[in-house]
Amino acid sequence: MAAQAAHSSAEWYTVDRRGLAKILDRRGRQFAIYELLQNAWDEPGVTKVEISLRPTENATGFADLIVIDDAPDGFSDLRHAFTLFAPSKKASNPTLSGRFNLGEKLVLALCKSGSIRSTKGAVIFSEDGRREEPRYKTERGSIVSMQIRMRRGDLAACEKAMPLLIPPFDITTLYNGQPVRQRHGGLAARRTAA
Repeated sequence: MAAQAAHSSAEWYTVDRRGLAKILDRRGRQFAIYELLQNAWDEPGVTKVEISLRPTENATGFADLIVIDDAPDGFSDLRHAFTLFAPSKKASNPTLSGRFNLGEKLVLALCKSGSIRSTKGAVIFSEDGRREEPRYKTERGSIVSMQIRMRRGDLAACEKAMPLLIPPFDITTLYNGQPVRQRHGGLAARRTAA
């Protein structure tokens, strides 16, 4: 019997995206919208966030999920788009959510492809892996675009979940071109008190 050669890696952990996606299936697909929307709302200086969720043409079982914000500086550090548990600027602010830097990574586990474009460049995720594109910058804000695995029932659940959102009063939020109704309480109250 031949001896196996030793193998080493600089990385201690490997995350199986498919395994993570199976675990996340229990949450329902609306959590993906909540994660990305919360990240956009938490960006300093943001005044408008647009969400679009539509079935992907010619790709049964997928939907195009796009979240666009107008934060002046965009995504603060693009490495956080692909780094789990990196130190977060949100950790010291109890009015912000996402202090563990998990949001986009959880959503990406459910996707076939995706990209995050911002004022500092872009990160593109495909079946072949990840690549950084510093030249693909936005002038302002960020554009998160993902092709997410989603059945018709998932789309309907997302549609029903939208009225449950409580957008901050100082941020206009649109879902598929329609304003999300402003209400009192919840997240909006915490944000204005900060």
